[in-house]
Amino acid sequence: MIYLQQIEDFMKRFFAVLGLVLPFVFVSCSGNSEGDEISDSDTASLGIDPKVKANAQNIFNSVADPADITKMISDAGIYYDGALLNNPDKYSSYSTDDYKALNLGVYGTDLSFTSSFEQTQESLLYLKCVNLLCKSLGINGVFDEKTSERIDANKDNRDSLLDIISKSFTQADKFLRENQRGHSSSLLVAGGWIEATYLSTKCAINGKSLTITEEIIEQKSSLKELIALMEGYPAGAETLYVLDELRTLQTPMEELSIKYSSLDKKAEFDPTILSAVDEKISAIRKKITQN
Repeated sequence: MIYLQQIEDFMKRFFAVLGLVLPFVFVSCSGNSEGDEISDSDTASLGIDPKVKANAQNIFNSVADPADITKMISDAGIYYDGALLNNPDKYSSYSTDDYKALNLGVYGTDLSFTSSFEQTQESLLYLKCVNLLCKSLGINGVFDEKTSERIDANKDNRDSLLDIISKSFTQADKFLRENQRGHSSSLLVAGGWIEATYLSTKCAINGKSLTITEEIIEQKSSLKELIALMEGYPAGAETLYVLDELRTLQTPMEELSIKYSSLDKKAEFDPTILSAVDEKISAIRKKITQN
C-alpha cells in the first residue's frame, strides 16, 4: 500500500523541480546548467528570443525550493495505481518528432513517479520507453545500459534515483540545446507538466488531499510561463492544439483557486472542486498520449 502522505511528498518533490523537465527547458534556454543568468551576447549567439529566455527563468524561479518539502503529514492511505500512468506499450505509436518529444516528457514523469514509490518493475518499463524515445529523437547515450545499471544499484534510495534521472535528462537537454532544438524541448516540458498535473489532480481527488490541491493551485504561475515559452517556439500544425488547450486550462485553474480560498479548511475536503481542472487536464493528456 502506498500512503497518501507519500504521494503528497512526491508531488511536492515533483513540483519543486517539475520532476525532470524544468531543468530541461531552463538549461536549454539559458545555456547554463548552474542556473546563472545568461548574458545578452550568449542569448544572441544561441538564437534565443530574450523574452523566451526570461520566461524560462521565470518558470524556474516560480517553483519552490526542494528544501521546503514538507514532512509526511497524513496517515490516510490509498493504493498506488499504476493504471494512471501512460501505457508503456504505446511508445512505438508515436511516429513524429513532436509526439515523441511530448511523450518523452510524459514517460519521464511516469519514470520519476514509479521510481519515487519503488515500483522497480514498472520503473524499468518506463526507463525503456524513455531510452527508446531518446534514441528515436537522435539523443543517444543518455538512458543507456550504464544508466540502467546505476538505477538498479540505487533502487532502494529514492533520492539517488531521482538525482540520476534528473541528471540524465539534463544530459539529453545538452544535445537539444547544442542542436538548436528549442521546439522539441518546449514540447517535452509541456508533456511533463501535463502529466504531472494530471497525476496530481487524480491523487488529490482520490486522496481528498488539501496538500496536493494547494500544489496544483501553485502551478498557475508556471502554467502562464509555460504558455509564454511555447509561444516563443511555435509548434507545428499537428501539435498547435497543445498551446491552445493550455490557454483554456487557465480558466478552471483560476476558478479552482477562488473556490479553494473560500473553503472551510476544518471541514471534510470536497474533491469535486477539482472536477473542472480534472476534466480539462485529462482531455489534454488523452490527446497527446493517444494521438
